Amino acid sequence: MYKQGDILTNGDDERKILGVCGDVYFLSSADNFERYSYGATTKELEESGYHLKSEEETTELTVKECAKKLGIKNLKIVKEKWERKLE
Repeated sequence: MYKQGDILTNGDDERKILGVCGDVYFLSSADNFERYSYGATTKELEESGYHLKSEEETTELTVKECAKKLGIKNLKIVKEKWERKLE
């Protein structure tokens, strides 16, 4: 059903499938796609509300959540300066 590299979401977090062995999916932690968290079957994933993340889905995060996902302790979002170039 799922394959290595797929991103699953349950609405609260996202996990990457790091590998598959038989009927078991090896999942990343929610905040680090490179770190293993646990293994689960398709049925366990569905019972937990996980499904394949589609390209159209948008993830909404607070600044604090962004900083956590990026591993940054202090994050400040600044507005980019827009410059119009005349040629």
